[in-house]
Order: sequence, then structure tokens, then C-alpha cells
Amino acid sequence: MGLKSRIEEKALDVNQQLTAQAQMKYLSWLMNEEQIDYEEALAIVQGRTDPVEWEYMLGYKLSDPALLIALFKQPRKKNRINAAKNFAMTLTDEEKIIFWRDVFDEKNAKQFKKKLKEEKKKKGIEDDPEDPDQDV
Repeated sequence: MGLKSRIEEKALDVNQQLTAQAQMKYLSWLMNEEQIDYEEALAIVQGRTDPVEWEYMLGYKLSDPALLIALFKQPRKKNRINAAKNFAMTLTDEEKIIFWRDVFDEKNAKQFKKKLKEEKKKKGIEDDPEDPDQDV
């Protein structure tokens, strides 16, 4: 196994770990929000409830940090739109309606960028003066 493939493998592992952590955080939030246990929260985000709770299912899918960066922080509007279209192809019709109507808009992009900037500041990470998207 070459160096390049080991680096790619490590990057994928880190991405999977971050996604799993974010999904667990989302499940914890849902459990607290709805006053339910882990099994019920998991059933909700997997669509195994009647009625199906599309907003929570979509929220769980959106808890992937790399996806959020692709949707809201990636350079060039065209790239963000392509990321949104690619993500939307993985959604159900009901989730697509919510995504395009309530999630993928300029207001949410600004909120995401503002929150990201706040979190960077908390962790002592300097702003990149070359990043045109960092100003909210």
C-alpha cells in the first residue's frame, strides 16, 4: 500500500469518525428534545415511525460535517449548488421538499458561516485573510 492510498484511507477514517460523532450528537439532541430513549430516536431518524418524521430524518442526514461544508462553506456558488443537487439525489421526495424549501438558502449559509467562525474563535483558530467567504 502506497503513501497516497494510506493518506486517503486515513482521511476517510477521520471523516467517518467525525460523521459518527455528529450523528450521535444529533441523536442525543433528539432524545432530549422529544424526551425519548436512544431506540426511539434511532427509529425516528431511520423512518421507522408512523407517521414518518421527515424533518428529523433530514436533520440526521445533514449532521455530516463534510456535507455541511460542501453545502455552505465551499468556495464558488456553483460548487455549493452542485453539492446540494448531489445530496438531494440521495433524499426521498418528502426530504427534498424540506431541503430545498427550508435548508439550502442564503440565510442558513450565513448562519452556518457565523457559527463556524464562533467555534474557530473558541478553539483559538485564526481566520484566514485569503478566505473570501469568512465574512458573514
